[in-house]
Amino acid sequence: MKSEMLIPKQFRQDVQQILKSTDIEELKQVLQNHAQLALGNILMMAAAVRRLEELEMKVTLNLGILPYLRRIAYGQLSAELFITLQGDVGFLEKAASLPLPDQSQIADNKPLKVMELGGDHRMVPPLSMNGREIKQVIGRGKIRNEAEQIGWLREKAQSLRQPGPPPEKNSVVINRKKKGITVNGYFLSVSDLARYLSQLTGQ
Repeated sequence: MKSEMLIPKQFRQDVQQILKSTDIEELKQVLQNHAQLALGNILMMAAAVRRLEELEMKVTLNLGILPYLRRIAYGQLSAELFITLQGDVGFLEKAASLPLPDQSQIADNKPLKVMELGGDHRMVPPLSMNGREIKQVIGRGKIRNEAEQIGWLREKAQSLRQPGPPPEKNSVVINRKKKGITVNGYFLSVSDLARYLSQLTGQ
């Protein structure tokens, strides 16, 4: 079945009407109404998935959201969080590990405390956080407290200060028996050394 056939004809007509509208308030109302409808639809779909599986029916859906619907259905994922972060899968997966009350806080975009090494902090809405701030604030299964965030920052700062491996020193071994030297595994006889030295000195 073509995907176009899944969209009711009335919806197509409504979309065309919206694209021609110049009524700002009407457009805002349409946006608000359909945002609520989207959330309601997700919840209804999740409930249907759960009930079908309880009835031992195989659920097939040509949409990539099926795994998320299952998690919503079994109380592992907030539908509001899914709607809010579905465009950022990395952030969604990290936030989805949190308890549901914390998921709701992020879905509502309520500011979270972002600590700095000196002990100062900023209150930043989750949707305004950059990738580093997200990693700092949200640990696996919890929102980090002040001490945990500062510990995380110190660990990252320490890893940046650690020097890389020292440059490999040349390995030189004198071989008196063979009358020469071995440099990094290569043997040079006295005559070879004399020849190289003469080239350097121009003699």
